[in-house]
Amino acid sequence: MTMGFSTALSGLKAASTTLSVTGNNIANSQTVGFKQSRAQFGEAMAGSATGSAGTGTRVTNIAQQFTQGSIEGTANSLDLAISGQGFFAMGDLVDPVIPDKPLEATSFSRNGAFHINKSGNVVDDNGRYLLAYKPVGMTVAEGFNVGVKLPVLIGTEQGPPTATTRVNMSVNLNSSAPAAITPFSFTTPGTHPYVPDPKTYTSTTSVTTYDAMGNAHIVSTYFCRTSVPNEWNMYTFVDGRSIQPGTQEKKFSVPPTVATGTQVMPDGIITDAPTKVYFDANGNLTKVTSTPQITDLLRSQAWLATTASNTKKDTVVTLTAKVADAQKAVDTNQKLLDEALAKVPALQNIINDATNTLTLSQVALQAATDTLTAAQTDADAAKAAADTATQAYNDAIAADLAAQKAAAAATTPGQALQGNSVQVDFGGIDLTAIDNNLVATPLTISINLKGTTQNASPFMVNDLKQDGLPVGSLSAVDVDKDGVITAKFSNGYSKPIGKVALANFANPGGLAKLNGTAWGNATDAGAAVYGQAGDNGFGAIRSSSLETSNVDLSEELVKLIVAQQAYQANSQAISIQKTLTESVLRI
Repeated sequence: MTMGFSTALSGLKAASTTLSVTGNNIANSQTVGFKQSRAQFGEAMAGSATGSAGTGTRVTNIAQQFTQGSIEGTANSLDLAISGQGFFAMGDLVDPVIPDKPLEATSFSRNGAFHINKSGNVVDDNGRYLLAYKPVGMTVAEGFNVGVKLPVLIGTEQGPPTATTRVNMSVNLNSSAPAAITPFSFTTPGTHPYVPDPKTYTSTTSVTTYDAMGNAHIVSTYFCRTSVPNEWNMYTFVDGRSIQPGTQEKKFSVPPTVATGTQVMPDGIITDAPTKVYFDANGNLTKVTSTPQITDLLRSQAWLATTASNTKKDTVVTLTAKVADAQKAVDTNQKLLDEALAKVPALQNIINDATNTLTLSQVALQAATDTLTAAQTDADAAKAAADTATQAYNDAIAADLAAQKAAAAATTPGQALQGNSVQVDFGGIDLTAIDNNLVATPLTISINLKGTTQNASPFMVNDLKQDGLPVGSLSAVDVDKDGVITAKFSNGYSKPIGKVALANFANPGGLAKLNGTAWGNATDAGAAVYGQAGDNGFGAIRSSSLETSNVDLSEELVKLIVAQQAYQANSQAISIQKTLTESVLRI
């Protein structure tokens, strides 16, 4: 009889345990990252004899069910969900003196509802710190040190500035635009403010660049079409000051040459050595030069020789006039002599004076004639030199055009001729020369004109980008599917803060439950195996998402009904046993 009571009582306890476990599951059906449990039972035996009745039931395990919960989106980028296997590694007791001191995980969780605490650390609602692997460098490509787990710290530091080193500029220059009639100049030369005169250039554009301290500098370019076909001059200004390029970069020379020696022209002065931009007959960019080419030098020599020849021609004309004047003087004095001879002998003295004057005039005439002869010889020589220089220039132009046509025939349309540069380097721009109050590392900027064309259409900027950054402030924190936590700044700069550390176990069901939807390591679970999202055995991480409880309410309600029936049945068994016992006692 007693055994019947204990058997039914064990059933009551089992049903009560089921009700308790099911009630806990239902209570946590809305708890993020919660994993339902299941009461498991085994038959209790008094002995091992064959055919003997059992003595009831006993609880063998409250087994946790680590099935995947549903993933729901949120508006918080620090809400994380694991799609697949793994746990977030959580740490405790961050060192207040060394907040980025490595920690070991003391608990593990599937609850990814994280936020930033007052110290800037990413924590859960129970104050536990999310751990991540330390970045090796300043970029994701440099990787992460999976042997060092740090509490994720999102500081309030500024995004560092980056000095501009390259400007990509692709424009179309109007081939129908007339050549500049007057040299490139300011509207009011010699008087502030110094503003380039629109009448002296064809097109212009500008871009904001940055120095190493994040200060902004406006780089402006002015394009002037020259009288030479398919040739343009490009003048470059920084903050309104004309700059003249120096030594150009040669990466593949031995040893490599860096761009240096850029000269900042005095305020109000424009460089007389603009960058030359050349196109072929199809309007394709062929080369960009910052130093005079051989054709430019020959043309300059021809111009100088022609100028010298013209000057000497003017000298010949002047001296011819002087000879004519001297001849007139001779004629006049000859007339005076003749008149004086008619008055001989009374005017003997006058004759002597006239004779002396005539002699002096003849000497002057001879001297003027000799000077004229020498000047004519000099002018002839200058004319010959000018003809030679002009012919050399014409020959060079013809050779250059022939080379361009030959190269154009062997290259893809729109591609610069092989070996020709399409960029100009400005190395070591002294910013102090522009602003005495600015002390910053000199700028070294390359302007690349790849893609620039010369077509019969209005001036157009197709591409204008630079690679510098100003100082920025933290604007967002993103986490990708691999768990990489990236801080993004308002200036466009970004850097990895860490990579979420995940852990897994051979037997997750052996983990010990902790408060706050977390688990602690236990012997039955096995040693923690750490890894990264996406690795073998680890799921992916979804940002702005949370994993909901894996409790199925419908299923739990059915379990609740079944457990209630079992409880009632065992209660009835006890009641019947009591009735039987009372009947026996009345005999």
